[in-house]
Amino acid sequence: MAEVQRPPETPQATTAQYTTTDSFPQAATRPVDMPSTDDTGAGWKLYASVLIVIAAVWNIANGLIAVFDDNFFEQIEDRANVELPITNTIEAWGWVAIGLGVLLLFAAAGIMKGATWARLVGVFVVAANMIFHMGYLSAFPFWSALTIGLCALALYGLVVHGGRHRTVI
Repeated sequence: MAEVQRPPETPQATTAQYTTTDSFPQAATRPVDMPSTDDTGAGWKLYASVLIVIAAVWNIANGLIAVFDDNFFEQIEDRANVELPITNTIEAWGWVAIGLGVLLLFAAAGIMKGATWARLVGVFVVAANMIFHMGYLSAFPFWSALTIGLCALALYGLVVHGGRHRTVI
């Protein structure tokens, strides 16, 4: 019977060999300023993109109602005795709402994929959506304030936490 040869054993490093002043050996080092692939802002970007999708769906729904059933908004507008800024044509406001909603959906899809351009577009479109809904505040205070609040939270997630990367020393 042939005897099996084994490679010589190498001593294994254990934690008992290291004192408090020593450090564990590093497998690989990386410059401090080079970000790792671990994105610490990923949760915030997902959070912001979900809020943007909600705002987009509200915009598109309101826009479709304004375009196809403008009597709905006219009745509310007459009861509240308010006029929309710039133009009082409800259909025009509906088309703007639909356009902003579509842009918001594209930005949210890009943000979910991790595209930096989408974060930038998202910031500008969300800010534009906030300004747009300020025009509706007098006629629809609850829904406009709710949309402005959602957009503010989305902006916070995109601007403050959206681009953070963990660095490895």
